[in-house]
Amino acid sequence: MVVVPKGYAEQLETGGGPAKLKVYYDEKNMAASQLGIAFVNGVVDGISKSIVSYTPAVAVDAQPLQSLGLRYIDFLVPGIVAMMIMSSNLNGVAGQISSWRERGVLRRMQSTTLKARTFIAAQITARLLLNGTQAVILLLIARLVFGVKVAGSWPLLLLFVILGTLVFMSIGFIIAGLAKTPESAGPIAGLISFPLMFLGNVFFPVKNMPSFLQPFVKALPITHLSDSLREVMNVGTGLGGLWGNVLLLGAWIIVAFTIASFTFKWE
Repeated sequence: MVVVPKGYAEQLETGGGPAKLKVYYDEKNMAASQLGIAFVNGVVDGISKSIVSYTPAVAVDAQPLQSLGLRYIDFLVPGIVAMMIMSSNLNGVAGQISSWRERGVLRRMQSTTLKARTFIAAQITARLLLNGTQAVILLLIARLVFGVKVAGSWPLLLLFVILGTLVFMSIGFIIAGLAKTPESAGPIAGLISFPLMFLGNVFFPVKNMPSFLQPFVKALPITHLSDSLREVMNVGTGLGGLWGNVLLLGAWIIVAFTIASFTFKWE
């Protein structure tokens, strides 16, 4: 309740000091009362300044930040790139290596001067070229058909394609080492890759998932891969803002390659 005292205009004219505008508020509802008092103070302050012809020496010029204007397709495309890298390496490497082992191709390679590190390096190079080409084609289609733009650095985008390839190639080698036949390698790879499509920040943001799943989801490599690709493409984030994701993906590479080196076998 606002009460205007009598003689308000006379006090202003005679210079008798500022008039007191009594504001009554309910102590039982302090949150709403404080908001109301702040509002009344702002109105009264504006009236007082207009009466005395007050001119501020400094004024605030508030400017809104430009919105990114992202669409769902802008969110989805980086996730699809991450999913493509995961599926290509998990299913491709596991199935191919298992098939070569069953057909005796690896055994014949072992009988030559070919070293294991040379064979793995060749596989890595081929997969990097394949995934890099696939990612570029996918992004070009997204740009031409859906108008999806890459706001950040292409070399940084390529760096995460390389890191993602190395991570999932390593996991693919582990599956190939554990699977006895190509028929068993496919289901094992699918058992891993299929849930990751829904839990890895590909189609849905992590924050929309149940809270009890989020610590597990945030430890997955595809979560950080898709998040990094999305930050580079949609926001234009540089390497300085993505060091945490680089380190986590690097840790996955080291651990997975170490396990793969013990599980890999020529026969």
